[in-house]
Amino acid sequence: MLGECRGRLDGALLGRELAELVELGTLKVPLLTESLREAAALPEAAPALWPVLAGALPGLLASTRPQAHAPLLAIAADAARVAGAHGELPEITALAQRPGSSQLLRQARRLRDTLAAHTSPPAVPDTS
Repeated sequence: MLGECRGRLDGALLGRELAELVELGTLKVPLLTESLREAAALPEAAPALWPVLAGALPGLLASTRPQAHAPLLAIAADAARVAGAHGELPEITALAQRPGSSQLLRQARRLRDTLAAHTSPPAVPDTS
């Protein structure tokens, strides 16, 4: 279903709305995480799922306990990798720079590194 919506679904808007529902207490993080995990299991869903996650993560990290988000960040890192996503999410970068080795921080670093890996093409050696 998500794969069919690509190009017609405003994933960033949906992500922000989901984050707002979590902030209001209408939607719980574990339910959101499980739903996104099920969607991510569909191979064609990752390109459509990544914009939803990119839209949701800043609000979720700002409004809820980040410690609850390690599984969500793992899903996001996988979706970003499959979708070939690139760029930076400042909230993820800030989280990834914290000291420590918790699952949350490891997943934040993995997501940050995945996004950075797709940002610039590999250097081409100068053969002149």
